[in-house]
Amino acid sequence: MDLEQRGWGIGAVAGLLYDFDGEFEELFAYIPYSRMILNDSSVLHLNVGFEAVQEDDWEYEIITGIRGDFGISDRFALLGEVAAANFGDAFFQGGLRISLIPDLLEMDITYGDGFRRQETAPGFNIGITFTPDSLW
Repeated sequence: MDLEQRGWGIGAVAGLLYDFDGEFEELFAYIPYSRMILNDSSVLHLNVGFEAVQEDDWEYEIITGIRGDFGISDRFALLGEVAAANFGDAFFQGGLRISLIPDLLEMDITYGDGFRRQETAPGFNIGITFTPDSLW
């Protein structure tokens, strides 16, 4: 459903990841729930799902997260997220979203790290998102 029109939305996300050699190494799926907040200038996201990663054997984890996209102008938003695997191994991520071409192309620049030294975390990321109203 239309998040901006209804003020909330729910979805389903799934993906397969392959390494550079074409070997299948990860499967994930989660359900995000999003709600408009702060006079519809920002969005709060909650999600829960699972991840299966093939190391020597398959390892399975429950993944959870909470994220805020806080609008600071028409073209910029501050991003903040806390996520965890198996309700532990938590990490944070924060950054900036830039609307390069409004309603069509966005760029996220973020940095994340684990709350404990032994945790792996996202590090520095740059992402581009194509966001048309409709594909067909």
